[in-house]
Amino acid sequence: MGTIPSDKIFKIVAAVQSIYLCCIVFFSLRQSIVFNQQAFTENPAADKEGVKISSENRNRSTDISQKLLMFMETERPFLDEELSLQKLSLLMEVSTHRLSEVINQDLGTNFYKFVNSYRVEEVKKKLRTPEFDKYSILGIAFESGFNSKSTFNKIFKEETGMTPSEFKKSGSSVKES
Repeated sequence: MGTIPSDKIFKIVAAVQSIYLCCIVFFSLRQSIVFNQQAFTENPAADKEGVKISSENRNRSTDISQKLLMFMETERPFLDEELSLQKLSLLMEVSTHRLSEVINQDLGTNFYKFVNSYRVEEVKKKLRTPEFDKYSILGIAFESGFNSKSTFNKIFKEETGMTPSEFKKSGSSVKES
């Protein structure tokens, strides 16, 4: 029996691949949903409806963002090192999607930056308070909701422009009111 020369095998494989590629292109072009011109035209009626819904959503978003800010100040959920978007949405009785949307669009940040900004403020407040001088910076960080030394140091420096040690050495103290 004879064997097929390798150059003939190469030509056969190339021909099969070419036919396969042509079939893919042909059937892709026949899919009207992909190349339907109507999908690219504007619908002014839908735009007006979207503006109305958007206005209603904006008012509701403002209510939720105010509720969120008040909740963060009074209930202080950021002290929970395992706080997640899901957990916060359950505590506030708001859908996870809606809460995320409010944080992103109304407050201009993401969930983790939002929560960590409260944690950094808590650490700063404690570092400026003489009663906390006996505690280590890391202990204060963990007490303020951080659960990782490296994350704490990175975020603190991003928020304040200095390391926690530099901040503590700066010597500012909380003014009594």
